[in-house]
Amino acid sequence: MKNQTLQALAVIKKRLDNCGRDCTFTEVLENNKTEIDFLANKFKLKEEEALFLIASCIYSIEDNSEFDVNDLARMLEVSRIEILLYQKHLNALVEKELLVAYPKDCGKHYRNNTKSSIEILNKDFMLHSSVGEHLS
Repeated sequence: MKNQTLQALAVIKKRLDNCGRDCTFTEVLENNKTEIDFLANKFKLKEEEALFLIASCIYSIEDNSEFDVNDLARMLEVSRIEILLYQKHLNALVEKELLVAYPKDCGKHYRNNTKSSIEILNKDFMLHSSVGEHLS
């Protein structure tokens, strides 16, 4: 096992591809516990944060682009509403500088007094350059 990080990502990606149905966030965590624990320890994250980082890495590797909550929901085979329940973990990755978030141009629909789920829907994310150091 030359690169356990990439191998863990590949195993999780394969399981997600084979899921074939909508899972819950908890089921995704349970079905990939060993790999998520490994990556959570490596990046010093909570399990939920590690799962978001994993999905972000897989999405970025496949599409080589910015992503949003809808993309992460599709990648994890869970509903977007369920991901919003775990929004604090996605925000924690931004605070820990593992993800970079920037607001979309959202015009009239964005109001400063309606943050939380509305705020996160109006952001795109990119992997921070420091994540690449852990992948090799």
